[in-house]
Amino acid sequence: MKNNIDFIIFALKQLKAAENFGFSRNEANRNLKLALNHYWQAKELGIHIFRKHKLKKTKAASRTKIENTEVEHAVPAQVIVDMLMNLKKFETNNVKKILKKYWRVILVTKSEHRKLNDKKLKIRSSMPKDWKKKYKMDPMARYKLAKIKF
Repeated sequence: MKNNIDFIIFALKQLKAAENFGFSRNEANRNLKLALNHYWQAKELGIHIFRKHKLKKTKAASRTKIENTEVEHAVPAQVIVDMLMNLKKFETNNVKKILKKYWRVILVTKSEHRKLNDKKLKIRSSMPKDWKKKYKMDPMARYKLAKIKF
């Protein structure tokens, strides 16, 4: 019987094959992102974005009405996709290690969401420029840069 990570590895292999065929990563990563949301976030972690009250919250989001909040990935999904695609082999332990460390879903206020999307910070769909050195690949680096507190 297949487990959740098997479906993610299958989608990784599909994306690799699509890239080898000539598709760009951006054009071909839809199945992988769906697999990550369904098989990792929902099935493995039990995180459903429609149950906002169960998500980890920023300090401000914990004092805000739920309808004034947004769901955010601490590390943007595309960054995680790139990390997974950079693996030499798509092995269960390597894939799980990345997902366990970096796949985090956070509830933020709408104003915090705007901060994270601010063009000046350049972290809407990426990690801070000096993420590897200054932040030592901390999954919460975007929030630290944007001065969002937990």
